[in-house]
Amino acid sequence: MKIWKTFKAGLIWSGVIAILVSFIIWALSLLSNFVISFSDAKIINLPLNLAVYALGILFIGWLIGKPKLRQFFLKLFSKIPLVSVVIDFFLNQDYIDKVTSGNVPEVIFDYAGQKAIGMVVNEAYLPNPGREAYEDYLLVIQPTTPFAPTGFLTLVRKKDALYTGRTFKDTMVTTASFGFNFRQPDQKNFKFGSPA
Repeated sequence: MKIWKTFKAGLIWSGVIAILVSFIIWALSLLSNFVISFSDAKIINLPLNLAVYALGILFIGWLIGKPKLRQFFLKLFSKIPLVSVVIDFFLNQDYIDKVTSGNVPEVIFDYAGQKAIGMVVNEAYLPNPGREAYEDYLLVIQPTTPFAPTGFLTLVRKKDALYTGRTFKDTMVTTASFGFNFRQPDQKNFKFGSPA
């Protein structure tokens, strides 16, 4: 019996490791198209290129952190149809402030006959299908496993959403770890319809 459990655990984790290794190999092959040749020795080029990429990412993050520069890019690209949507999303100060402050609460709700977790990103006052009355809805992102930054948007009636007191960081960690790293929410923080 113990051998069977060990075999199943090894099978599951070998699949996860294979996916991660495949992703890393794919990412490195993609980055190899943008290699800067510092030396003839590949062993030197790889760390130096990774350092250049990391510094580039830090520089972009620093630039995005500058409000005046962000506003300049928003104005510059606001007239280009598809580009303006992407630029507005990534450079909008409201989004950045909401995420960095941790003000994206986690909710539990019914989805397709099961319980699901997601992150509340906005609220809307919409008509209830089949009725004339309007109701408060939440726009909830349900992250997908194992790559938590991806997911899909769901409309959930506000009164049906159970706020857990956890934030999007907890949701992302839970999703990225296939649920293995699930920090149990404090039941005192549970509240229907509004954050705890």
